[in-house]
Amino acid sequence: SSRLSRVLDGDDELVKLLKDFSVEIPEYRLLKIEWEDRKAPAVVPEFWVELNKHLHGDVMTCCQGGHGRSGTAAVCLMLVNSPDYSALDAIIHLRAVHCPRAIESAVQHEYIDSVAKFLGREGDSIKAKKIDNYASAFANSDRPTAVRTREWLKKEEK
Repeated sequence: SSRLSRVLDGDDELVKLLKDFSVEIPEYRLLKIEWEDRKAPAVVPEFWVELNKHLHGDVMTCCQGGHGRSGTAAVCLMLVNSPDYSALDAIIHLRAVHCPRAIESAVQHEYIDSVAKFLGREGDSIKAKKIDNYASAFANSDRPTAVRTREWLKKEEK
């Protein structure tokens, strides 16, 4: 199939009529994981390690609201790429730089803990309930990933 069919898919007539209004993005790849709102994905923790082996460049996660499912996916990938992070560290990072409401349910927290434990880290996401200010917690983190991210964010602001 053409790259365009990955952008516009479905009704052939509509695809043809709207093709001039779409944007083709070079090197664009899409992976859709079906999973219910406020639930955990039906993939084993090792999935994130295997997915990460095939990712390069910019990565975007998205769902309907941009908090629960996309936040869970982003935290799982962050855990794979940040060996200094526990589940809590990754959640603090995401909530500080994205949104304090990211990761919406106990089931999603438990799933993130299972990924952290699979990676040999602490499954401590329950501690996120005790944090009032994620931006402050992130700003005070001495984890190397947090330090590098803060430095990168400062450069981007200039």
